[in-house]
Amino acid sequence: MGESGAGKSTLVNALVGDEVAAVSAVRASDHRGRHTTTWRQLHPLPGGGVLIDTPGLREVGLWTDEAAVDAAFPEIEELGEGCRFRDCTHGPEPGCAVRAAVEDGSLGEERFVAWESLRREAASAALRADEHARRAADRRFGRAVKDVLKHKGQR
Repeated sequence: MGESGAGKSTLVNALVGDEVAAVSAVRASDHRGRHTTTWRQLHPLPGGGVLIDTPGLREVGLWTDEAAVDAAFPEIEELGEGCRFRDCTHGPEPGCAVRAAVEDGSLGEERFVAWESLRREAASAALRADEHARRAADRRFGRAVKDVLKHKGQR
């Protein structure tokens, strides 16, 4: 599996030892591959076994939850125990031990950014999977927009 134009069909041809899968040259403008394979195809391998060539993936989603993300970043969980507030989101709250660790360099910023990104994606996946929670979040967002518009009109 991989992106369109990543070279999956080229790899199939190399493993089979013959030109069994259609391939295209990379674009001259950006040196990226082109979308050539449009359906799945099974290719027998000379030494036994088979290989499936598939069209490229446009997007890969995250199938996990926030707890699993936290388990993959134990140092952030551990640092979070030192935060002033138990429900600290490691955002703008005062007394955040995680943000302090990023600022003093004891926690790499790229590691923290990766944790934040994966947490957001896991939360989004949870909302997509739970219709009731998604509707509640939509209602909260709608109320927040109305409040902003109301205050904006009072200026």
